[in-house]
Amino acid sequence: MSRVVETFPTAARPAAASFLEGNIYAAQSYGLAKRGDLAHANTAIGRAEVEYRRAMATAPALTADGNRALGSLYHGQRDVIHRDCDAKAALERYLSLKPDAADKSQIQRKLDDLRC
Repeated sequence: MSRVVETFPTAARPAAASFLEGNIYAAQSYGLAKRGDLAHANTAIGRAEVEYRRAMATAPALTADGNRALGSLYHGQRDVIHRDCDAKAALERYLSLKPDAADKSQIQRKLDDLRC
């Protein structure tokens, strides 16, 4: 991961590292949940959330994408963490910040799938 982060401008590296770490923890959570290791999946979800929030705090320009990542994580892991309302809020925030997002219809399908 460090080689990827080094491709970013120096000032953007902390936020990029946090966002990438969030993606790694999110991916890890899916694998753990699939294997039935829900306790460790929950831990990975929490770590992903921390990293995404750190990235948004470090680089406010990542707020839209951070909310998309959080909402997608909560949506994708709703059988593990039951955070439909958090998923809905994050995905709606993403669409409010990027009303012309290329993935708008995909996000809308996720929103329609949530029970909140």
